[in-house]
Amino acid sequence: MFKLNTTFALVACLLGGLVLPQAALAAYSCAITHPPYAVPLSAVTVEPNTPVGQIIGSASGYAFPNRVAWSNCGGDGPGDPNYSSYGTIVGSTDTGRTITHGGQTMRVYSTGKAGVGFALKMQDTNRPPYRPMTTSATVMFQANSGEWGLLAWGYHGVIYLVATGPITTGSFSARNIAVMTVNNTSLQHFISIPATTVTVRNPTCSFRSLTVPFPMGSVDKNVFDRVGAPGPWAANQSLVSAGCTSVTQVHMSFRGTAAVGNSNAFAVKSGGAQGVGIELWQSNRTTQIVPNGAALNYAPQASGGAYTFSTRYIRTGTVTRGRADADVTVIIDYI
Repeated sequence: MFKLNTTFALVACLLGGLVLPQAALAAYSCAITHPPYAVPLSAVTVEPNTPVGQIIGSASGYAFPNRVAWSNCGGDGPGDPNYSSYGTIVGSTDTGRTITHGGQTMRVYSTGKAGVGFALKMQDTNRPPYRPMTTSATVMFQANSGEWGLLAWGYHGVIYLVATGPITTGSFSARNIAVMTVNNTSLQHFISIPATTVTVRNPTCSFRSLTVPFPMGSVDKNVFDRVGAPGPWAANQSLVSAGCTSVTQVHMSFRGTAAVGNSNAFAVKSGGAQGVGIELWQSNRTTQIVPNGAALNYAPQASGGAYTFSTRYIRTGTVTRGRADADVTVIIDYI
């Protein structure tokens, strides 16, 4: 009898202790604790002809730390809802592309600048893992039956900038790209990107010298016993690189006057020897460089690297003694 009385007394005490907390729960409501958050992007420089699908700027993306968006949301008391949080991409067009980073595949959305998109993943502070954001609401925090909802809610995330097509130098404007919401409330917490400049690096090459002499030496005219007979090869000479930046290919075009009697050779200057021209070849001596022909393609050379050429005389007519000099202008383009 004594034991039963004690049990009833304890139950009465517990029930009585719930009265005041229920009154406090009824007063809970969600409140925004921080203004919209601007992701910390900085100016981005990209290489020419950046491949579509490549992450640009920071290869690991731009991470932003935990933000407490709401506080004092309700719990599980009678008449008090379970609050859950959601993330959604807004105001952005799906490019139809995806990227995969860190084992997660994310959809890519337009930044508003041609050729540049973004992908976003978010993580509830209390509920990993990261979740890719899309234009459909993604659950960030789900309050389950029997547990408290959001007393305070925050998030962190990573945004990636992605090449979606040809990129030219320009910028995209500041705007909201995502919104965080909590059910059973009308509150919205926006995530925005700042105005950001994207610069395409200009390709460039430089050279240690822009003049390359080819000492041809003295050649006995009797070597040229017939039209088309070549002289001995002169020592190879090189156009030496001082380095290239953001260059994938070097194009060289060779301009000069073609020799009379042999359009594949460069003419020597008047007032000297006659009946000979000068052949110019790539250093492998299997590819001849003809006057005013199509551009030849070369891999860009690092500083100290060489573009090397071979030369020799060739008979084009009746040979007379004298100096046999020629000028060849090399036009260099790079992409």
